[in-house]
Amino acid sequence: MTATDADNGSRFAGGLATAAKIALAVLVTAFALGGATGAMVATAERGLTLERGAVITGFALAGIVGAYWLFTLLRRLAASGPQAPRIATARKMVIASGAIGGIIGLAIAIATISPGDAPSFNPLADAPLPPWLAAALIAVLVLVVAPVTWIWHRSIDEHEAAAYRFGALVGIYAYSALSAIWWLGARGGFLPPVDGMIVFFVTFAVWGLGWAWARFR
Repeated sequence: MTATDADNGSRFAGGLATAAKIALAVLVTAFALGGATGAMVATAERGLTLERGAVITGFALAGIVGAYWLFTLLRRLAASGPQAPRIATARKMVIASGAIGGIIGLAIAIATISPGDAPSFNPLADAPLPPWLAAALIAVLVLVVAPVTWIWHRSIDEHEAAAYRFGALVGIYAYSALSAIWWLGARGGFLPPVDGMIVFFVTFAVWGLGWAWARFR
């Protein structure tokens, strides 16, 4: 292995590790704040006990730690590498999209919490949402996420654009294979019914890995 190959592998591993840390920080924060909300709902219905107070405090502290960790990671990402205006704008759009995704996930988690002493966060759940919340999230996707994505595309360089296209190509291949195999297996009776959200998350995970490999290799 040449020195260049080692450097490329190191950049890929570093970029992938950073993306994984940001995703983990988002999940920890959403789970903790959702859990704190669920525990507070249970407390409002059943009364405050020492155990419920400890649960609320623990979830709240975990949410604060997760939010601070996420803020630190995003600030470090924004300050790393070259700071040409277009690059800086692209990074800000990535951070904005991550923040929007975290807020959407948290809103969905809180809206689907069932009162109880052991709240949980399931990003794959398909429980009903309040109509106003569903409409608001759709509006955010159309009116906020779409412009952020467009600005990001206008700001990235050729290398970033090529990595994005490679990730998208790998992702669509993964989607095609997974959805077709699962659909046939379900019809054959040896696989469960196709779960669209699992397919969605796997597709985007493969897309992200493909992008990271092309971006940092």
